[in-house]
Amino acid sequence: MKNKFGLSRSISEKTKRIVRQRCGFGCIFCGNRIFDYEHVVDFSKVDIHDSDNICLLCSEHHAKVTRKIIPKEQVIAQNKNPYSIKRGYAQEKIESYKPIDFQIGRIYLLNPKEILNIAGDSLLSVDCPVDEPPLVSGKIFNSHGDLVVEIEKNEIKYRLSNWDIDYIGSKIIFRDSLGSIPLRLSVSSDSFIIDKINMKYKDIHIFTESKNGKLIINYKAKINIYFPNSVIQTGGPIKIIEDQLILENGAFMIMGEKGMKFL
Repeated sequence: MKNKFGLSRSISEKTKRIVRQRCGFGCIFCGNRIFDYEHVVDFSKVDIHDSDNICLLCSEHHAKVTRKIIPKEQVIAQNKNPYSIKRGYAQEKIESYKPIDFQIGRIYLLNPKEILNIAGDSLLSVDCPVDEPPLVSGKIFNSHGDLVVEIEKNEIKYRLSNWDIDYIGSKIIFRDSLGSIPLRLSVSSDSFIIDKINMKYKDIHIFTESKNGKLIINYKAKINIYFPNSVIQTGGPIKIIEDQLILENGAFMIMGEKGMKFL
């Protein structure tokens, strides 16, 4: 569909990225990471997709703008001072009503209490109160050791230290430059999947290759623990201490042709 100027509603990926970066990867009013791209000056009146005239609105605020509950003047003002930029993060909440299964690469953790522990520090865990939804907490770092995702009792904060954060369906895609994806998550009410990660914490580097499910753990650039063609199920947690990988509460491994290597 085109407007009277012949402009299609299709916005280029470059323009979308510029808008996401300027708005802090979330709705300009509340920081919600689930949003639509909205023209401040109405689409029917513009002949180009100017990134400065486009903002991010969650479904609730989009509906309020469409129904004129929020006037355009307020949108213009908020577009200059977005919620996420003021607070340093975009946000969302894990809406969970039953046990959550976790996956890192091709390691599957079924109903765990702790998911990832590196050098004695619990980086990803879940609390399961009686008759209450499970509560996920944790921290995820990038390849430079910078905090990029923080989770506190199901409240997720996506830090603005990320160069770009894009959302496709349930997938959350983090980029540190064009074509470079160090982290990819999928979050739903019953699963938390990290199918791609490139993270450094202290002297330990953990990364996955999502194309074939490889998980590689590197300690001081000397020792690699490498799962080339295997699928592992465990009750968790995954503990990484220097050159040791510990899967507590049992593990079931389906081995590929090459099995597990220590390099």
